[in-house]
Amino acid sequence: MIDLIKRYLGRLSSFSARRPVFVCVVGLIATIVGIWLALGLRINSSLTDLLSNQFPEVRSVKKLLKDTKGLGYEMVTATSPDPKANTRFLRALQQKLRKVPEVDFSMFRAPMDFFRKRALMFVSLDDLKDVHKRIKKKIAYENRKNNPLVVSLMEDSDPGLPFGKLEKKYASQQPNVQETYSAEQGRYQGLLIRPNGFANDAIFSAKYVKTIHKVVEGLKPTSFHPKMKIDYHGTFTEAHLEFLGIEADISRSSMMTAFLLLFLLGIYFRSLRALILLMIPLGMGIAWTMGVAYLIVGYLNMITGFISAILLGLGIDYGIHILSRYQQERAASHDLHAAVQVTGEETGTAVLIGCATTAIAFSCLGLSSFKGFSQFGLIAGSGILLCLFAMLTVLPALISLAERWKPEQIIPPKQESVEERGRVFPFSKPIMFLAGLVLLGSFFALSGHVKFEYDRFRIGYLPKGYDFEMKRMKRFQTLFHQSLAPTVFTVSNEKEARGLLAALRQRAAKVKDTQALTQFVSIFTFVPGLQKEKQRVLAKIKRLLKKNDAASWLEGKDKERYKAFRKMLAVAPFGPKDLPLILQRNFMTPAGDFLIHVMSRSNLSHGLDAMKLRTYLTDLQANGKTYVPAGSAIVYALLLNTVIWDGLLAIGLSLLIVLLLLWGDFRSFWPTALAFFPLLFGMLGMFVIMAIFDLRISFVNMVIFPVLVGIGIDNGVHLMHRYLEEPEAGVLSAWKRMAGPIIMATCTSVVGFLGMITGAHSGLVTLGILAVVGLVACLISSLLVQPAMMELGRGGGDSGLSLIPKSATPKTSDVESSE
Repeated sequence: MIDLIKRYLGRLSSFSARRPVFVCVVGLIATIVGIWLALGLRINSSLTDLLSNQFPEVRSVKKLLKDTKGLGYEMVTATSPDPKANTRFLRALQQKLRKVPEVDFSMFRAPMDFFRKRALMFVSLDDLKDVHKRIKKKIAYENRKNNPLVVSLMEDSDPGLPFGKLEKKYASQQPNVQETYSAEQGRYQGLLIRPNGFANDAIFSAKYVKTIHKVVEGLKPTSFHPKMKIDYHGTFTEAHLEFLGIEADISRSSMMTAFLLLFLLGIYFRSLRALILLMIPLGMGIAWTMGVAYLIVGYLNMITGFISAILLGLGIDYGIHILSRYQQERAASHDLHAAVQVTGEETGTAVLIGCATTAIAFSCLGLSSFKGFSQFGLIAGSGILLCLFAMLTVLPALISLAERWKPEQIIPPKQESVEERGRVFPFSKPIMFLAGLVLLGSFFALSGHVKFEYDRFRIGYLPKGYDFEMKRMKRFQTLFHQSLAPTVFTVSNEKEARGLLAALRQRAAKVKDTQALTQFVSIFTFVPGLQKEKQRVLAKIKRLLKKNDAASWLEGKDKERYKAFRKMLAVAPFGPKDLPLILQRNFMTPAGDFLIHVMSRSNLSHGLDAMKLRTYLTDLQANGKTYVPAGSAIVYALLLNTVIWDGLLAIGLSLLIVLLLLWGDFRSFWPTALAFFPLLFGMLGMFVIMAIFDLRISFVNMVIFPVLVGIGIDNGVHLMHRYLEEPEAGVLSAWKRMAGPIIMATCTSVVGFLGMITGAHSGLVTLGILAVVGLVACLISSLLVQPAMMELGRGGGDSGLSLIPKSATPKTSDVESSE
């Protein structure tokens, strides 16, 4: 099988060198098409869109987004030493926002006056009847007390009026509705805004944020107070800033990668010709990849957005190995076509195996239900295959054209002497001792010292750093006590809502965590029951007080409470559609469905708390059916759960498939094991570094582990292939030939991820750091540990072993020809 692959790769390279114009024209046409398609790609940073529709929570969120006019809130805050100036500014802003189509409504103060006027409707029917009785007794007492003709034989106690006790009892039972958004004695105030769209819609979020900023700037905040500062909070602003940040990071990363790549290639090849020969097919391969990305996905997410920069580093590796081998063959006095064919057969096979392992490792990610993984796997897997195809076809064609135009003068390398070819790789035993120490350290690292980062703030877009954002968030929590992105359930009618509310209260009673489920609010929380019955009791009280005015009996606060009580008696029954419009929009959909908000005091930006909330609200039964919650905390919890299990599956599957591919390539246990070990040792070394420097795994950077399986195996494969071509020359000889290309290929791969480290998205920064650490660890392993093991395995260093061949095995064709 391997011999067949070698023949086909040799013929493919030879064909490209003999028909260079045809190959280049076809490649150019494909590149133009790829660029045209790639121009339609957009970045989508929504977490909801990264999860599969197979999850009920995802379907619930998407249905909610479809049914509602908008979901989530924003808040504009004003800070100055003058509370009145803050109020004037926010009131002026509220007036301006009434004409902004991107805003559904804004609220400076909750409409509590509506409920104060109807407070008696929220009193239970039994308590109202008790109030009626107490008032009758009070009237009778006062009449006896003030009638000189009535003489009581027993001391008559004053029954009093129940207004004070009633206020205390029902004040604690009211829903936790914040009336004003003010803190620090008014020096810090906010305006709550309901955007007329969804935060995961990048186009709408951008339009909303730009419009709000324009309106605010038009009001000139410093004209209200010279020290006034304006800030913006909410998922829409966060989504837009993250979108802009990722977009800027992608551009910066790609430019930085291209510059460093040219710099490294210039140092390694010291030839402008080599730079041109490598960069043209690389650019073509990336253009084809982005065109394919548009066809199979249609957009880029926060991880796949960096695919161009990553492919710049990975795709060039194949070109480095192919061009280096071609130059070695030309230096060995082969003509153009012979050198191209040998390079295609020998190095082409090695890079194909390396590329296949990387592509399959990426493809394992494609099985994940987390689209951040699956889309990256599909695009990156197809991308490296396309880059390799470009290097196997366009690069030989360009070499042929360059040779026709101006033949390259290649200086033959210094030939190894017989003594040098048989030399043993030095320090094999000390290197293996140090490798053993690293392996022991890896067991320490893996025993609970490598941690998972659950805090969403630590893996998000943090342009000013984590500490600044946490301080800003804690201050904002003093102003606004609820979540700007609530968790909700959808129901069809009042009966269903009250049934679900009862089920939620039962579930909350069973939960030991008192902060997780603190309150459940629906529009029916603001619409009391038995209103007609209560109205009849209130009418009786009103008639009673009309005949017997108690104002003359009371003084001070009791008199004030009595007057307020009489005003509230003239109240009529009301329903959901009579409530203030702001509440209707908050708890009802345009289609007439009702929303139940779940209030939590837990830190739902922390994954463990979000996962607990999802657990508490899962499989909630009421009204004969199961209800599924919707909300960003639920999506985040689901995402973490999916990423952890899918990530472990992808790592295990990619390791297994890589082993099988190596076995199919080498068809022997020890060469397979020795080619695989640098990857294993490198990844274990990476875990040691992670434990020492507290580099944590997250849902953003976990993709790097199966990626490293695919990339990190290449060095071991190339070194083993080179050794097996001439085993009699020894390990050191193969090492000398391959050390340069291996170092250069790893450096270019590092460069592909290095641009991420300079960004402001902390999750992507750690992804870049882990990639660099892992690649360097694999490089050190392949340059030191693998050759030491190979040397000991072939019997060098007085090991007495004979695990890999010391001389070449004759090919079947060679034996037949000799006969």
